[in-house]
Amino acid sequence: MREGPHSMMSSREDGRDGGHLRPMECELRPLNYHADGSARFVFKGTAVLAGVFGPREGRAAIKASDESVITVNWNRGDGLSGSREKEYETIVRNILEAVVVRSQDPLCVIEVSLQAVTESGGSLSAAINAAVVAVIDAGVAVEGLCAAVTVALMHDGSILLDPTSGEEGSARGVMTVTLRGHDHALLSSVVSGKVGEEELLTAIEAAGDAVSTVLTFIRMAVEKRLEKEQRCW
Repeated sequence: MREGPHSMMSSREDGRDGGHLRPMECELRPLNYHADGSARFVFKGTAVLAGVFGPREGRAAIKASDESVITVNWNRGDGLSGSREKEYETIVRNILEAVVVRSQDPLCVIEVSLQAVTESGGSLSAAINAAVVAVIDAGVAVEGLCAAVTVALMHDGSILLDPTSGEEGSARGVMTVTLRGHDHALLSSVVSGKVGEEELLTAIEAAGDAVSTVLTFIRMAVEKRLEKEQRCW
């Protein structure tokens, strides 16, 4: 990591040090036959469910006949949708558009539905990871994997990976960083709070190893699902 005033906090309320992720879960096809593909991704305390419907022909794809159209809908449990949910929908859609081979399904729509089952920090990261895995589960062609992690910059200058909601609330800035798997190219950085350019670069660097950990976890989950399907055949 780049040398400077920022460091990982040595201990936290849940016992982790600043550079550790919470325990993760990644389940493919939790919705069974209710969607063409689905996934549930968990950072302990935060769980997001993603369902994919399509690719299928749709009117929304007529204007972009040479490639598929991706839509994202974030469903709240109360049936309402606020500005945060709308922002998250746009972010997830943009990331999916960067990894899905949309030319494979012209004149088609790929609909992605997201729902936060529980939220305790890092909801956007969990949603991005769930959406990517659900798209793969639906058999949609992708150029490669990507994964997201959340980074918090605290007032004392320390950095926390995968902060809880309490840590996010007391942070000076919170960043959701999405990196492409094979080369760690930056696909998205969503920043809230006061974060300088150098601090953002430090946060992205800090997220690198964590993204590798998430990607490995996702690959294992996908391989496990494929092995299970092969045994069924």
